[in-house]
Amino acid sequence: MNVLETLLTLAGAHAQTVLLEFKLCELSPTWLLVNADGHCSLIETPWRDDAQKELIWRQLRAAMAARNTVAYSFITEAWVAQLTPEQWNPDAGPLPEGLRPAKRADRQEVVLALAADKTSAQWRQWTIVRDHLEQIIRLDPRPFATGEQAPESWMTELLK
Repeated sequence: MNVLETLLTLAGAHAQTVLLEFKLCELSPTWLLVNADGHCSLIETPWRDDAQKELIWRQLRAAMAARNTVAYSFITEAWVAQLTPEQWNPDAGPLPEGLRPAKRADRQEVVLALAADKTSAQWRQWTIVRDHLEQIIRLDPRPFATGEQAPESWMTELLK
């Protein structure tokens, strides 16, 4: 198993522990940084909006440089929804607010994980399954659908 696969497996185990074993109501955005010596740092980065994400991006880049990070993973809860080309063309600019998955009736709640190094990034996701009381009962692996691409994000570029 390569480093990115190992990081994704650890991220999935982290989500299982937090959401199913500890039964916490949410999974905070969390980064695992691995340096050249194999030492790890865990950093939690809750945010409320895009402005806070921008600040975290700057802080993470600095933290990764200071720690000599060679690979990292990220895990968070997210909403996903399938968009058709008629709804939005990525070349047309940012996704309109009304089309964001969190605003859509057809959204799915997932745990989304990323693992990256200087040359590549891999994603994995799990559907959050709840019971009739809205309690999380399991995380089902959710492969990216045919034609669905893994997210492109500033998160994959932190070491480049």
